[in-house]
Amino acid sequence: ETPFFHYEVSDAISNKDFRQMAVILPRGHGKTVLTKCNIMHDFCKTDEPLFYGWNSASSKISVPNLKLIHYVAASLWAWRPKRGYKIAKFIDHILALFPFEPKIMQEFGISCDFVGHPISSLPTYNENELSIIRNKLNIEDDELLLVVLPGSRVSEIKRLLPIFLKSLEILNTKITNIKIILPSIGSTVHLIEKYLESSLIGIEVFSENDLSAEEFETLKFELFCVADFALAASGTVTLELAAAKTPMIVSYDVNFFSRIILKFLLKIDSISLVNIILNRKLVPEFLGKECKPILIADALINLIEDDNLASNQRSGLMEVIRILGGETTHVSNRAAHSINKFLKINL
Repeated sequence: ETPFFHYEVSDAISNKDFRQMAVILPRGHGKTVLTKCNIMHDFCKTDEPLFYGWNSASSKISVPNLKLIHYVAASLWAWRPKRGYKIAKFIDHILALFPFEPKIMQEFGISCDFVGHPISSLPTYNENELSIIRNKLNIEDDELLLVVLPGSRVSEIKRLLPIFLKSLEILNTKITNIKIILPSIGSTVHLIEKYLESSLIGIEVFSENDLSAEEFETLKFELFCVADFALAASGTVTLELAAAKTPMIVSYDVNFFSRIILKFLLKIDSISLVNIILNRKLVPEFLGKECKPILIADALINLIEDDNLASNQRSGLMEVIRILGGETTHVSNRAAHSINKFLKINL
């Protein structure tokens, strides 16, 4: 298991001239934590699995000459950009996941390097391996596979899953021989199963409860890779689907008051990371008042029936992964190089 925690490093390299160092990495789990471990391993060039350091940015005040390096930039490009002024007061260098972030951070005087996104390092499978995965998941050769991803938070599932289910009921009247699978983390599987009890269509659920965390993440990505299409809430999962080259529809909604607040705070027109990275509308989005079953169902039907539409999306998804660092040096190596370069200049 990988509990939520921070990785911080202090005085990690005994055979170099660095007297004090801390790398502040935001909390995370699963692949995120593994990526952080790889960064630390590559940077420290040690087999020692443990890292030691401070637990808060306030340590910068009490420890002379302490440099704080943050992995993952705050989303100033999406909302509340003025947070950059506050961040600049205590963060010295940022390792960014997206290529457009360094320019934004540098406007606030923050050193920042794009190091790539860990999702760009996910594995690829050949046709034989994909066939084996389909057999493992009991998917028939003539079946279309649709993956449904209504979010990981309870509030998201309560708001989105009923809408998704109604969309799928409409889809089921138009498209035959379709298999639907919904992967669920352990903390929400019972809520999901409760909603599915009243559904008119059969949806297969596999849960983190039945597997280790690593096994679940592996099987989930294998599922994405053999899926023909996906219906997803917005979030990092859309980048995982991009890595799997799975055409998708994205839908999201919040309550009325949150819509009003976001209308004034959001600086972007798209919420799908795929569209944001490409700076164009590749993936259809149904947000807020447009998050309606009939609209979502119609978009899914178009994507399934129009081979050119699906093919165009796959090409765009491959471009996203290339932009995020695919087929180049591993993310952890680039991050380690960025840290090394920054410290040589600033210590």
